[in-house]
Amino acid sequence: MGRANWSCADSFYSAELGADQQNFYAWRLGAPDGTFFPRVQFPIDDPAALEQANRGRYYEFDDVRSAQLESDATALAIDRVGPAVILSNSAGGLRALLTRLKSDNVKAIVAYEIPDFVLPEGWGAPREPGPYGPDLCVRRGI
Repeated sequence: MGRANWSCADSFYSAELGADQQNFYAWRLGAPDGTFFPRVQFPIDDPAALEQANRGRYYEFDDVRSAQLESDATALAIDRVGPAVILSNSAGGLRALLTRLKSDNVKAIVAYEIPDFVLPEGWGAPREPGPYGPDLCVRRGI
């Protein structure tokens, strides 16, 4: 995970019940009940490996403020270096979509396992806000 999801603003971390279980399923290791998927590429016979992976748990900074700040910075960098293709994964895909709205130098986006999309206002079925900030951007016309 590295520093990919560190905040750009001050924050306070609170332990969250169920975060490890959420990781297990979100990382596609297995079913929500804790059963590993067949042929998963993870050392399933080593309980210490799963414990170590879960210790790397981090607070999710998927809110509108962070996504806008990160996409603002990315758009400025791309405008400085010139045309670019953005390769992204997971919540980074949302930042890539927001970056494209801010820079014409984004020529393409390759997004793997993106959890949501930034759509024009009025597109898609109405939804309650989810855990990912850019989902809110849809309703605000950002």
